[in-house]
Formats: sequence, structure tokens, C-alpha cells
Amino acid sequence: MWLKDVLSDFFLLCFRMSSMSALFQLSMWIRHCHGYLTENIGIPVWGSYAIFALATLFSGLILGLVSEALMPSLPQSLVVRPDVLGVPGPLSWKTQGVE
Repeated sequence: MWLKDVLSDFFLLCFRMSSMSALFQLSMWIRHCHGYLTENIGIPVWGSYAIFALATLFSGLILGLVSEALMPSLPQSLVVRPDVLGVPGPLSWKTQGVE
């Protein structure tokens, strides 16, 4: 039994460390791109920041559109409804008789 716990802890630790390593590599790549844009191409620092800000906005837009496109394909059992959580929904006042 203890071996199973040790192996599961090792797997979680390995996953966390791999995730942190990937984030560090991403930050180094962004730093390299920023240096390339400012030093080799000659774009001002504020221009490089603007490029990264626009890239962040567009990647968020694309990820949001992709997630919305995939949402109808999810089974309804996976979609969380506010009334199941005990939070009144936007039309709950109509069902309670309040006018």
C-alpha cells in the first residue's frame, strides 16, 4: 500500500516539475524573442511589449473561440448549471412567483 502512495506522489511531483520546466522554457523563449525584436530588428521596447500584448489577446481570443466551438459537443452531464450549485439563475425569480 505504501508503495502505491510513494509512486503516486512521485508521479505528481514529476508532473509538477515538468510543468514548471515548461513554463521556464516558455519565459526564456519570450525573453529571447524580446531581445531579438529590440536588438536585431530595432523595434523600441514599448513596441515589443505591444506586440506581446496583442499576441496574448489574439491567442486568448482563439482559445476562447475554440473552447466555445467544442462546448456543444460536451455531454450535458458535464455542463454545470447554476441551479444545481444552489446559486439562483437569471430567471429564477420567475419560477419562485416573485414579480
